Amino acid sequence: MRILVTNDDGIQAAGIRALETAARRFGDVTVVAPANEQSSIGHAISLRSPLRVQRLDERHYAVVGTPTDCVYLAMHRIYSEPPQLVLSGINHGANLGDDVTYSGTVGAAIEGLIQGVPSIAFSLCRGSNFDACVPHIERVIEAALDEPVDRPLLLNVNFPDCSDGVTGFFLGSLGRRHYGKIVDERKDPRGGSYFWIGGPLVKHREEPGSDELIVRQGGVSVTPLTVDLTDYRTWQKMQGWKLISS
Repeated sequence: MRILVTNDDGIQAAGIRALETAARRFGDVTVVAPANEQSSIGHAISLRSPLRVQRLDERHYAVVGTPTDCVYLAMHRIYSEPPQLVLSGINHGANLGDDVTYSGTVGAAIEGLIQGVPSIAFSLCRGSNFDACVPHIERVIEAALDEPVDRPLLLNVNFPDCSDGVTGFFLGSLGRRHYGKIVDERKDPRGGSYFWIGGPLVKHREEPGSDELIVRQGGVSVTPLTVDLTDYRTWQKMQGWKLISS
């Protein structure tokens, strides 16, 4: 099996090395990842700037670009035949709830799905023991390859600190996470303003069955995603709008 491994933390990150270790059990692995950290870049693709690629060795490529760039480039230039599985991660931090809309890790997996390839994004929510995640990643990959589905999978998998084991694997819905609305204004040496965006997690909804709650209780959250963002419940309500032609 041809397996593409990527991430958003950069090709030198500890998480991607652990993911590569897990992936090698299942086939031939090629790593195509950003040369530098690309966290929170989402599903961005570079259309206005060229991509520079450094071939580190036969199986490792560093791309001056986004995680989505890495997947697209690998699919259409590096591979002579497309990969059969895309793995993204292990992200250094959670990709729970609303995080998936910002995540470069998830963005890379989304691109894999768009290209018609089953894709899985992995994130470690707490701690930094990525090696402890490896056997759990192997179980997820085994299940994804063995269980029948009617179309290519896109999974978002979040681990708790795996150092002392996990309580199990659970299907989790996307929860809601709210961050502090901080835009920090600073001054450069010439007196011009510049800004830093960001803030701490201030609250979250621990709804039953949510990915957030599963991880907080020591479980591995597994969430199937889709690129179809249509709100079908609102769609039905809008059928009665005067605006909409019959």
